[in-house]
Amino acid sequence: MIIKTLFPKSLKMMQKNLEVPIKLITTKNLKNYTKWYVHPAVQYLSGVHKADYFRIYFLLYYGGGYSDIKRHSFSWKFAFDEFRNPNTWVIGVPEILGGVASPPHVDLSASFDVLISNGFFIARPGNEYFAKVHARQNVILDKKWEILKQYPASNALCQYDCPKYPLRCAELLGEIMSEYGLMFNEHLSRTLPMPDLSNYR
Repeated sequence: MIIKTLFPKSLKMMQKNLEVPIKLITTKNLKNYTKWYVHPAVQYLSGVHKADYFRIYFLLYYGGGYSDIKRHSFSWKFAFDEFRNPNTWVIGVPEILGGVASPPHVDLSASFDVLISNGFFIARPGNEYFAKVHARQNVILDKKWEILKQYPASNALCQYDCPKYPLRCAELLGEIMSEYGLMFNEHLSRTLPMPDLSNYR
C-alpha cells in the first residue's frame, strides 16, 4: 500500500485497522521505486499533482493499494481476494454524489454510482484502466511541459492558489479516472468501505 502524506493519528489507525503491509513513499525514498519512465515535467508539479501522478504510476507497475491518509476503521486484508476473478482490475470505494470530477464541457456527475473514488483503491498491476489513465497523464504533461517550466508550482497546493500554474485541480487524475472509469466500469469493484473523512489528523 502506498500513502501520500503524514498525519500521525490517521496513520496509526491505518496501520492498526487495514491489516495489510503499508509503505510510506516520500521524496527521500521515491527513487527506490521509480524504475520505469517518469515524465520530466513531474518535477514542476504541485505536491498534490505529484501524488496524483505517482499513485497511478505505482499501482500500474507494482499493483497493490493506495490510500490518502484518513481514519480507516475496516480491514482491507480480504479485499485482495476479489482478484481471483480475472475480470476485476480495480477495487475501490464507491464514488459519492457530487464527488465526480468532470472534464471541461462534459458533465459526468450523474455517473457517480458506477465509479470509484480516486483516493482509495487496490489495483491489479498492468490493468488497462490504469494504463489508459497513466498514458493520458503523460500526454497532458507533454502539452503543459513548457509552461510548467515557466510557472512551476511554488507550493504543495498550487493548483488552488497559483494563478499562472497551468493545471486544473482534477486535470491530472479525477477527470481522467472518471472518463476511463465509465469505459471500464465492468472491471471495477466498489466494495471498499469509505473511511472517516471528517478529520485529517
